[in-house]
Amino acid sequence: MKFVFLKAGVALRLLLATLFLAVTGYTQSFPVIKTINVNIHPFGAATSPDGNQVWVANSGSVTKNSNKVTIIDVPTLTEQPKKITVGNFPEDIAFTSDGATAFVTNSSDATVSVIDTATETVRQTVAVPRGITFPFGIVLNKKQNKAFITDLAGVNQGVVVLNTANTQDVTTDGTVGVFGQPGRLDLRPVGNEIVVGTNDPTTGDPAIVIIDGDTKEIVHELLLPGHPNAMPQGLAVTTDSRFAYVGLFDFTDHQGGVWVIDLLHLTTVTVVNTGDPEISGVRATPDGRFIFATNFSLGQAVAISTSTNTVVSTTNVGRNPNDIAFTLDSSEAFVTNQGDTTVSVISIPQ
Repeated sequence: MKFVFLKAGVALRLLLATLFLAVTGYTQSFPVIKTINVNIHPFGAATSPDGNQVWVANSGSVTKNSNKVTIIDVPTLTEQPKKITVGNFPEDIAFTSDGATAFVTNSSDATVSVIDTATETVRQTVAVPRGITFPFGIVLNKKQNKAFITDLAGVNQGVVVLNTANTQDVTTDGTVGVFGQPGRLDLRPVGNEIVVGTNDPTTGDPAIVIIDGDTKEIVHELLLPGHPNAMPQGLAVTTDSRFAYVGLFDFTDHQGGVWVIDLLHLTTVTVVNTGDPEISGVRATPDGRFIFATNFSLGQAVAISTSTNTVVSTTNVGRNPNDIAFTLDSSEAFVTNQGDTTVSVISIPQ
């Protein structure tokens, strides 16, 4: 019944978006159909496996950290009144495939909150190993028995691994030697590989490191020479596991963009210019048609066609957009606006 209600709600919103375009003559093909106020500065976002909820990590501001997670009801596009209390400055969220457990990285606390999604309460708080100071991105391996977590502080301690085989008792499981300044990471299901974006500690150039999700061994690396100031932030692997898209955030030389990598041949395909050198979030739609990237300084969400690697739409959203989550049918994108207190909901043409 929940699934039927979800599909009906999405269909109604698509109809309203179509009527809006027809009546107003609005030419943007990926319009914002709703702006949801989540009350506190939002950072990371993730869709629950059943598609009924989008969870948002409310990081707070630089001067005033938050410790909350907001839940958005997808069928009604409304904020759930109750917030979940986690650690300080929550960054990223990952769910187990059955949806029973969620993991939230808390950067200011150097912890990970393990949440029982049925009760929406923290079951366990796991301290990351000493030396890891800024836990950021998180992803589970294919078997769901390990979680990989990056340390954006770049203190040369590597990627943290948690043993998640028993979600009632999560423990630390060492680190992987990924140095530089690793950002978000993603799972490549083919081969059960973890793809991490970072910077080469010698040249400063962007790099990806591929980790075996079972053995925790580094199996491949690739550099993007000539971009010494571009820091990988968002990263997404396409649904067919063939390509990775890495958002490059460049404060100085305007060499940002979205780095496209052929994972089969481990070669650079291109760097897509999105109009902003400061790219924060990068995510792939579940149907594989688009990569969404957030233009952090310009307040835009950009859609890139995976078939042509060209920008097909640029949508104005809130201030300093960070991350993106999607409905399971790829009809809507939820963009967190870190510079204000909102989430922009974008209609995606079908």
